[in-house]
Amino acid sequence: MSEQKNDFSNSDIHSSIGFLAGRIAHRLRTEINSFLANSEIPLSSEEYILLTALEEIQTPKRMGELAVFLQRDATTLKRQLNPLIHQALVLREPCPQDNRAVVISITKAGKSLVQTTYPLLVALRKKALNGIPPSEQEALIEKLSQVLSNLSESA
Repeated sequence: MSEQKNDFSNSDIHSSIGFLAGRIAHRLRTEINSFLANSEIPLSSEEYILLTALEEIQTPKRMGELAVFLQRDATTLKRQLNPLIHQALVLREPCPQDNRAVVISITKAGKSLVQTTYPLLVALRKKALNGIPPSEQEALIEKLSQVLSNLSESA
């Protein structure tokens, strides 16, 4: 029986969109986690990103709508929301139009936390885009949005 050996020396993995997107997402989460830990904010990067999305949305959303918007499954979203609800950063209430459903909204404390830490996002974005001219930054965002859209169409 011969042993197969993987040789990645000639691989183009470093130019793969999936590989690069995964590495970028990992680095961003690592930077956010470091900031949160150093600031003694008891949130994970995923919880923080969720909180900033809720602050941006500003209106209460049904759990299903929020899951679609964030492109997360409802079970994962519920698990990530629970600590935010426990810390009174997010509110989960019965939907006024349908008591079987719940709506999720950000609290004043959650908004305050996002506003206080907003400079983190600005600094992180600046660091990530350092050396890329503004016109190319816009093009990069447009192209990445197109890749996401292309992949979303087939889902």
